[in-house]
Amino acid sequence: MVECCGNNHPECKTWAPEYKKAAQKAKDTKKPYTFVKINILQNPGITKTLSANKFPALRLFVNGILILYSGNNTADALLAFMENKTGPQSTLLSTPEEFQAVLNKKGLRCILATNKTEIVMQYMDLAREYEDVTFYHAPISLTKEAIKEVTEENSLALLRDFDEQLVVLSRPTMSRKQFQDFIRNNEYPLVAPCKEKIFETVYRDEKPRTGIMLFRNKEADGSEALDTEFKELATEFQSINYTFVLGNAKDDCKKYTDYEGIEEKDLPIMQIVLMKDKQEERYLYRGPFTGKTMKEFFNDWKKGKAKRFYKSEEIPASNPGPVFKLVGKSFDKEVMGSDKNVLVKFYAPWCKHCKLLAPIYEDICLLYTSPSPRDLSTSRMPSSA
Repeated sequence: MVECCGNNHPECKTWAPEYKKAAQKAKDTKKPYTFVKINILQNPGITKTLSANKFPALRLFVNGILILYSGNNTADALLAFMENKTGPQSTLLSTPEEFQAVLNKKGLRCILATNKTEIVMQYMDLAREYEDVTFYHAPISLTKEAIKEVTEENSLALLRDFDEQLVVLSRPTMSRKQFQDFIRNNEYPLVAPCKEKIFETVYRDEKPRTGIMLFRNKEADGSEALDTEFKELATEFQSINYTFVLGNAKDDCKKYTDYEGIEEKDLPIMQIVLMKDKQEERYLYRGPFTGKTMKEFFNDWKKGKAKRFYKSEEIPASNPGPVFKLVGKSFDKEVMGSDKNVLVKFYAPWCKHCKLLAPIYEDICLLYTSPSPRDLSTSRMPSSA
């Protein structure tokens, strides 16, 4: 178990006693665990390897496989997680009755059909990374009897409660990438509901997908027809690179739409979201809504014709220098499209340090832009603008 922290970080200080307590408990109970600590600020090169972009970040390595911990910051919760991830990750199905019970269950269930112990061990190691999938293994003869679509040894069968309810991967190589792709490409419905795990595929995955999202009031007139047309759009353009989301802005998606500033008067609204270099790009479509117009918007985005949306204040009517105020709508033109070098101060209006810096920044800007303008433009931009 690796704890990634920074110098004097307050949350790291809060967590430190629990981490130490977990290590002591593991030692007292003779668990075969090793606990280590890394100062990320002093070892920045390892940040990407550990996917440690916030503090504290806890990473478990089991047989060389990296597993992210996202549970409660308590010693007991951490030890329970480690116990779960270091133990057997798959249950053996040895009778038709046991197999049938799994087929009758709900949720994502993955079954490996094999008679080879070494394949089962590889499978268990790969399974450690997943929280929302239950893993099983069974002899090939028993699996063939229960699932007719499985015809070859070492095949994987993924059972789902949505869309095509059985997906089979025949004779996988059991490479980590192939296994990840198989689960990742089949673990969600083609058109998914608003859930944190769904949004992670767009915003936080190592290889983020593009999110095509439709938010509407489910009780509004025409909502059912709109849903059908959106699902037809998803069916036509389905891809492992896209996540289609259909949500009720007044219910399951309210937290997300509130964050994005989408109000009830804006509904229905369709958006395309993608992450480039960890920066969000958004493209909005406000109607009229038909299957044809949604398809046109999607195709315009694919061709680079859609206009990017900026959550922005209006451009100031009066903007005297030498420190010009920037907002989201003017940033591309005034900064990225400028023929001058541009110095920009990003600040928060409530920030004490920003207020202390303001007169100093203005003096520096005057020095470099007066009395005769140089090849430099100076600006300030509230991070909320």
